[in-house]
Amino acid sequence: MHFKKTAGLLILLCSCLLFAACSEENPGTQNEEAVSTEDKNKEAVEAVLKTELNVPNEEYVEVVKNIDKKMTDIGSGSPEANEVVDGVPSGVSDEWLAYEDLVKEMYGPYFTEDAFENLIPQALAFRYHYGYLGFDEDVQYKMNVSDIQVTKSENENSPNHYAFTSQVEYTNNTGDISQHEVKGIAILVEPGKMGTFEIRDDGGLADKVMFDQQ
Repeated sequence: MHFKKTAGLLILLCSCLLFAACSEENPGTQNEEAVSTEDKNKEAVEAVLKTELNVPNEEYVEVVKNIDKKMTDIGSGSPEANEVVDGVPSGVSDEWLAYEDLVKEMYGPYFTEDAFENLIPQALAFRYHYGYLGFDEDVQYKMNVSDIQVTKSENENSPNHYAFTSQVEYTNNTGDISQHEVKGIAILVEPGKMGTFEIRDDGGLADKVMFDQQ
Protein backbone atom coordinates (compact mmCIF):
# COMPACT_ATOMS: atom_id res chain seq x y z
CA MET A 1 0.00 0.00 0.00
CA HIS A 2 5.78 2.88 4.99
CA PHE A 3 9.81 6.61 17.20
CA LYS A 4 12.20 6.90 19.78
CA LYS A 5 12.18 8.24 23.34
CA THR A 6 15.25 9.26 25.27
CA ALA A 7 15.59 10.17 28.93
CA GLY A 8 18.45 11.18 31.16
CA LEU A 9 19.07 10.18 34.75
CA LEU A 10 19.09 12.89 37.42
CA ILE A 11 19.38 12.43 41.15
CA LEU A 12 17.52 9.50 42.70
CA LEU A 13 14.62 11.62 43.99
CA CYS A 14 13.95 13.26 40.63
CA SER A 15 14.09 9.89 38.90
CA CYS A 16 11.48 8.49 41.27
CA LEU A 17 9.18 11.48 40.75
CA LEU A 18 9.54 11.24 36.96
CA PHE A 19 8.74 7.53 37.05
CA ALA A 20 5.65 8.15 39.16
CA ALA A 21 4.40 10.84 36.80
CA CYS A 22 4.94 8.64 33.75
CA SER A 23 3.16 5.77 35.44
CA GLU A 24 0.06 7.93 35.85
CA GLU A 25 0.10 9.37 32.31
CA ASN A 26 1.30 6.36 30.32
CA PRO A 27 -1.97 4.36 30.03
CA GLY A 28 -3.80 7.24 28.37
CA THR A 29 -0.92 7.93 26.01
CA GLN A 30 -0.65 4.30 25.04
CA ASN A 31 -4.38 4.12 24.37
CA GLU A 32 -4.21 7.20 22.15
CA GLU A 33 -1.29 5.75 20.22
CA ALA A 34 -3.10 2.42 19.82
CA VAL A 35 -6.22 4.12 18.50
CA SER A 36 -4.19 6.29 16.16
CA THR A 37 -2.25 3.29 14.81
CA GLU A 38 -5.41 1.23 14.34
CA ASP A 39 -7.06 4.09 12.45
CA LYS A 40 -4.03 4.45 10.19
CA ASN A 41 -3.99 0.72 9.53
CA LYS A 42 -7.66 0.59 8.63
CA GLU A 43 -7.33 3.64 6.40
CA ALA A 44 -4.45 1.99 4.54
CA VAL A 45 -6.45 -1.18 3.88
CA GLU A 46 -9.47 0.81 2.74
CA ALA A 47 -7.36 2.94 0.39
CA VAL A 48 -5.84 -0.09 -1.33
CA LEU A 49 -9.22 -1.79 -1.67
CA LYS A 50 -10.64 1.32 -3.32
CA THR A 51 -7.71 1.45 -5.74
CA GLU A 52 -8.00 -2.25 -6.57
CA LEU A 53 -11.75 -2.51 -6.88
CA ASN A 54 -12.91 0.80 -8.36
CA VAL A 55 -12.53 0.16 -12.08
CA PRO A 56 -11.68 1.70 -14.46
CA ASN A 57 -8.97 4.02 -13.23
CA GLU A 58 -8.61 6.61 -16.00
CA GLU A 59 -4.92 7.21 -15.31
CA TYR A 60 -4.23 3.48 -15.51
CA VAL A 61 -6.13 3.21 -18.80
CA GLU A 62 -4.16 6.11 -20.24
CA VAL A 63 -0.83 4.60 -19.17
CA VAL A 64 -1.73 1.21 -20.67
CA LYS A 65 -2.93 2.91 -23.83
CA ASN A 66 0.42 4.68 -24.21
CA ILE A 67 2.41 1.46 -23.66
CA ASP A 68 0.24 -0.40 -26.16
CA LYS A 69 0.55 2.38 -28.74
CA LYS A 70 4.34 2.60 -28.38
CA MET A 71 4.73 -1.17 -28.74
CA THR A 72 2.61 -1.02 -31.91
CA ASP A 73 4.66 1.88 -33.28
CA ILE A 74 8.06 0.25 -32.77
CA GLY A 75 6.87 -3.21 -33.89
CA SER A 76 7.27 -6.48 -32.02
CA GLY A 77 10.27 -7.54 -34.11
CA SER A 78 12.25 -4.31 -33.80
CA PRO A 79 15.49 -4.02 -31.81
CA GLU A 80 13.77 -1.61 -29.43
CA ALA A 81 11.13 -4.21 -28.65
CA ASN A 82 13.62 -7.05 -28.24
CA GLU A 83 16.25 -5.20 -26.23
CA VAL A 84 15.26 -5.58 -22.60
CA VAL A 85 16.66 -3.38 -19.85
CA ASP A 86 15.69 -4.22 -16.26
CA GLY A 87 12.93 -6.43 -17.58
CA VAL A 88 11.41 -3.74 -19.79
CA PRO A 89 11.71 -3.34 -23.61
CA SER A 90 13.92 -0.29 -24.15
CA GLY A 91 11.45 1.19 -26.62
CA VAL A 92 8.79 1.70 -23.95
CA SER A 93 11.03 2.73 -21.05
CA ASP A 94 9.39 6.15 -20.65
CA GLU A 95 5.88 4.72 -20.87
CA TRP A 96 6.77 1.99 -18.39
CA LEU A 97 8.23 4.57 -16.01
CA ALA A 98 4.84 6.31 -16.06
CA TYR A 99 3.25 3.01 -15.01
CA GLU A 100 5.73 2.56 -12.17
CA ASP A 101 5.08 6.14 -11.03
CA LEU A 102 1.34 5.46 -10.97
CA VAL A 103 1.80 2.32 -8.88
CA LYS A 104 4.02 4.28 -6.51
CA GLU A 105 1.46 7.06 -6.19
CA MET A 106 -1.53 4.78 -5.62
CA TYR A 107 0.04 1.97 -3.56
CA GLY A 108 3.36 3.27 -2.25
CA PRO A 109 2.07 5.14 0.81
CA TYR A 110 0.41 1.99 2.19
CA PHE A 111 3.13 -0.64 1.88
CA THR A 112 6.49 -1.20 3.50
CA GLU A 113 9.45 -0.76 1.19
CA ASP A 114 10.04 -4.51 0.86
CA ALA A 115 6.38 -5.25 0.15
CA PHE A 116 6.12 -2.43 -2.39
CA GLU A 117 9.13 -3.74 -4.32
CA ASN A 118 7.16 -6.95 -5.01
CA LEU A 119 3.99 -5.32 -6.32
CA ILE A 120 5.09 -4.90 -9.94
CA PRO A 121 7.30 -8.02 -10.37
CA GLN A 122 4.56 -10.22 -8.92
CA ALA A 123 1.74 -8.39 -10.76
CA LEU A 124 -0.02 -7.51 -7.51
CA ALA A 125 -1.02 -3.95 -8.44
CA PHE A 126 -4.16 -3.12 -10.47
CA ARG A 127 -5.05 -6.83 -10.79
CA TYR A 128 -8.73 -6.19 -11.38
CA HIS A 129 -7.88 -3.63 -14.07
CA TYR A 130 -6.03 -6.13 -16.26
CA GLY A 131 -9.01 -6.51 -18.58
CA TYR A 132 -7.92 -3.18 -20.04
CA LEU A 133 -4.39 -4.30 -20.85
CA GLY A 134 -5.06 -4.86 -24.54
CA PHE A 135 -7.03 -1.64 -24.67
CA ASP A 136 -9.83 -3.21 -26.68
CA GLU A 137 -12.47 -0.53 -27.27
CA ASP A 138 -15.15 -3.13 -26.48
CA VAL A 139 -13.83 -3.41 -22.92
CA GLN A 140 -16.12 -1.23 -20.86
CA TYR A 141 -16.70 -3.13 -17.62
CA LYS A 142 -16.96 -1.26 -14.35
CA MET A 143 -16.56 -2.02 -10.65
CA ASN A 144 -17.68 0.01 -7.68
CA VAL A 145 -16.62 -0.94 -4.17
CA SER A 146 -18.75 -0.12 -1.15
CA ASP A 147 -19.39 -1.07 2.48
CA ILE A 148 -15.76 -1.78 3.36
CA GLN A 149 -15.32 -3.41 6.77
CA VAL A 150 -11.83 -3.71 8.27
CA THR A 151 -11.53 -5.59 11.57
CA LYS A 152 -8.47 -5.86 13.77
CA SER A 153 -7.61 -9.36 14.96
CA GLU A 154 -8.43 -10.15 18.58
CA ASN A 155 -5.83 -12.91 18.65
CA GLU A 156 -2.97 -11.77 20.88
CA ASN A 157 -0.57 -13.79 18.70
CA SER A 158 -1.47 -11.81 15.57
CA PRO A 159 -2.35 -8.27 16.73
CA ASN A 160 -1.27 -6.72 13.41
CA HIS A 161 -3.61 -8.84 11.31
CA TYR A 162 -6.69 -7.18 9.85
CA ALA A 163 -9.53 -8.99 8.11
CA PHE A 164 -11.45 -7.08 5.46
CA THR A 165 -14.75 -7.53 3.66
CA SER A 166 -16.19 -5.32 0.94
CA GLN A 167 -19.08 -5.36 -1.48
CA VAL A 168 -18.40 -4.84 -5.18
CA GLU A 169 -20.96 -4.06 -7.85
CA TYR A 170 -19.73 -5.33 -11.21
CA THR A 171 -21.16 -4.13 -14.52
CA ASN A 172 -20.03 -6.07 -17.59
CA ASN A 173 -19.55 -4.82 -21.14
CA THR A 174 -23.23 -5.26 -21.99
CA GLY A 175 -24.53 -3.57 -18.84
CA ASP A 176 -25.44 -6.66 -16.80
CA ILE A 177 -24.88 -6.11 -13.06
CA SER A 178 -23.78 -8.62 -10.44
CA GLN A 179 -22.85 -8.32 -6.75
CA HIS A 180 -19.68 -9.80 -5.24
CA GLU A 181 -18.31 -10.02 -1.70
CA VAL A 182 -14.55 -9.66 -1.47
CA LYS A 183 -12.71 -10.97 1.59
CA GLY A 184 -9.09 -11.05 2.60
CA ILE A 185 -6.41 -10.23 5.11
CA ALA A 186 -3.77 -7.55 5.57
CA ILE A 187 -0.80 -7.55 7.90
CA LEU A 188 0.32 -4.12 9.05
CA VAL A 189 3.95 -4.23 10.14
CA GLU A 190 4.26 -0.47 10.59
CA PRO A 191 1.56 2.10 11.36
CA GLY A 192 -0.37 2.52 8.12
CA LYS A 193 1.97 0.27 6.14
CA MET A 194 1.27 -3.27 5.00
CA GLY A 195 3.71 -6.09 4.64
CA THR A 196 0.98 -8.34 3.25
CA PHE A 197 -2.27 -7.63 1.42
CA GLU A 198 -4.14 -10.69 0.20
CA ILE A 199 -7.59 -11.09 -1.34
CA ARG A 200 -8.53 -14.65 -0.44
CA ASP A 201 -12.07 -14.81 -1.79
CA ASP A 202 -13.48 -12.40 -4.36
CA GLY A 203 -16.86 -14.04 -4.73
CA GLY A 204 -16.16 -15.05 -8.33
CA LEU A 205 -15.27 -11.51 -9.42
CA ALA A 206 -12.00 -12.35 -11.24
CA ASP A 207 -13.66 -15.28 -13.03
CA LYS A 208 -16.50 -13.00 -14.09
CA VAL A 209 -14.09 -10.46 -15.58
CA MET A 210 -12.13 -13.17 -17.39
CA PHE A 211 -15.30 -14.76 -18.81
CA ASP A 212 -16.66 -11.44 -20.06
CA GLN A 213 -13.40 -10.64 -21.89
CA GLN A 214 -13.55 -13.81 -24.00
